[in-house]
Amino acid sequence: IGEMHTCSLNMLALVNDFLDVSKIESGTFEINKTHVVFNSYIEALIKKNKMFAKNKNICLNLNLPDEVMDIEVDIERITQVFNNLISNAVKFSYPNSSIDINCYIKSSRLFTEIIDHGTGMKPEYAENIFRGFFAKGSMGTAGEKSTGLGLAICKKIVDAHCGDILVESEIGKGSKFTLVLPC
Repeated sequence: IGEMHTCSLNMLALVNDFLDVSKIESGTFEINKTHVVFNSYIEALIKKNKMFAKNKNICLNLNLPDEVMDIEVDIERITQVFNNLISNAVKFSYPNSSIDINCYIKSSRLFTEIIDHGTGMKPEYAENIFRGFFAKGSMGTAGEKSTGLGLAICKKIVDAHCGDILVESEIGKGSKFTLVLPC
């Protein structure tokens, strides 16, 4: 029953990804921005993701500045982006490792770096991962699979927020994804 439940959740996530892609492609994708105190928001989000990371004994380290950071975002959509980036970092990290999440403000923009010390990727893959259905070589360290849709959807969500999403990666050393949002 547990495996059936897990498979059902995976199928539901896949259907929701296809629906998001359909909305984006048809131009009916909308964002509804609200004021968010980022510090408490990201702390709560990391707390929820720690359960997922615990399955591989991965430690999530959050580094926040003392200053309060405020942003205007569609909380549901930005949560989707963060959950995808963090779950990917866990997926491609080795068991018993760590992931660093660094947040800071620079030039009126909020930067959030998600740094894993996992498998990394080839430079040519890094250039294509924000395109839909690009899942080449994307098997996780515990055999986790990917549809290749998550990062393409994330890119569209971040673009709709007038932000940016960047990647740096090196085979065998890990990846750093940087989410940049206006404050």
